[in-house]
Amino acid sequence: MRIALPGKSFSFLSHQIRHLKMVRLANRRPTSQYVLFLDATCWSIIALMLSPLSRRSTLLYLSMFHQQLASTSYFRNLSLKLFRQLIAWSDTKVVLLECDDDCIRPSLRFNGTRKIVLPMPRSTSFLPGSRQSCRSNKMSLRVGLGGTIRPQKGTLDPAFLSAVIMGAKQSETPMELVAGFPDRQGFRENLPCEIKFVDTTHYDDYLRFIESLDVLVVNLRKDHYWYRSSGVVQDALSAGAYVIVNDYPVARSQVSTPVAVGAVYREFVELTTALRSVPAKLGSGFECRSLKWNEARTSKAISDTFAKAFVVHAS
Repeated sequence: MRIALPGKSFSFLSHQIRHLKMVRLANRRPTSQYVLFLDATCWSIIALMLSPLSRRSTLLYLSMFHQQLASTSYFRNLSLKLFRQLIAWSDTKVVLLECDDDCIRPSLRFNGTRKIVLPMPRSTSFLPGSRQSCRSNKMSLRVGLGGTIRPQKGTLDPAFLSAVIMGAKQSETPMELVAGFPDRQGFRENLPCEIKFVDTTHYDDYLRFIESLDVLVVNLRKDHYWYRSSGVVQDALSAGAYVIVNDYPVARSQVSTPVAVGAVYREFVELTTALRSVPAKLGSGFECRSLKWNEARTSKAISDTFAKAFVVHAS
């Protein structure tokens, strides 16, 4: 007798099995002082905490989006509760990116004695400062809307696009508006005529698009990104662009820690104002601030920050 599993069930089971295989492989590797693992399945987390690896090394859980998803998903909320209990029973430490989780409701937070807050690493796909070397010879600024179009983002929100166009028109410095996303998504026709489309279907095309920007403007949905980092924001900052993003705790930290390399907005009228003032921001020591931001987010800098934080927790 043949058993046919629905597509979603098969995908769920294969996902669980893949994570369990990763735990098995991790246990076969040489012992290290720390073992870092990301948002994963409950079964793999249980297997990891019960494995010999947990007795040989200190487990570090990197919380990237589990807490955010748990705020809107019953299943994720249930799994987070289980996971928080497992951490309470073990010596596992929790690594939070950018800021403490005290900005979300108490039922989603981790125990204060378990948490270590670290900055999100810069993207090594880009050279720091490369964008500034090109900017001095330009008479206009290239302002982009980038990243994959997803329901969690409001890139094509008409009110958002209108605010961007208005800010560009009000700027004393000419601005070229471009939007980069994969052509296969079929949203090309949704762009206003003032915004030029750039196909970023291939990853190299995406890298070139981000490297070409002076400014990145982002619109993220609050229910999906209030306590979650943005990859496209980090890429643009790593490439030396100025970033304007929603005023959410993690995103705000991305563009302001350790120095300001962008701006945040709550209403679209604030976005228009921020975009209009970009030329002045880019001309007041922005290159030095961008380099300082990138230096503070190298692997060595973050490793040093982690070592100091871990000593404090151990004491």
